[in-house]
Amino acid sequence: MPHSQEEIRILYEDDDLLLVRKPDLLLSIPGRHPLNKDCLVTRLQRTYPGASIVHRLDLDTSGIMVIPLNKPTHAHISRQFQQRQVEKSYHAVVFGLVREDRGEIEYCREVQGLVEHALVGGAIAHEGQCDVGLATK
Repeated sequence: MPHSQEEIRILYEDDDLLLVRKPDLLLSIPGRHPLNKDCLVTRLQRTYPGASIVHRLDLDTSGIMVIPLNKPTHAHISRQFQQRQVEKSYHAVVFGLVREDRGEIEYCREVQGLVEHALVGGAIAHEGQCDVGLATK
């Protein structure tokens, strides 16, 4: 699998966490195959040895990720994700003409025998199944 050579941009940094922009074509965590060990967290750990992952973005997805730099921060942020206190938003770059100011996109794909469903524009995706949505403005 080709890996992104795009740099990981640090958007915010303090003693406890980083906000970084993960490029597309870069795994968030190491894959199982030996050729898929290059990923966001291993790259960050070269400079930030305590960096860990509390959430992921798909390989094909670029976006902002929160990276804890120590165990207490990891536990605190992880708890926020588990208790669904983190608000997420997803934006898409689209090609072509978008005719309407608002709309819905139905998204469905089969992944390893599981079917992901999402209805964007008001309905909630099946829990843990879909990571992407689109809202036109």
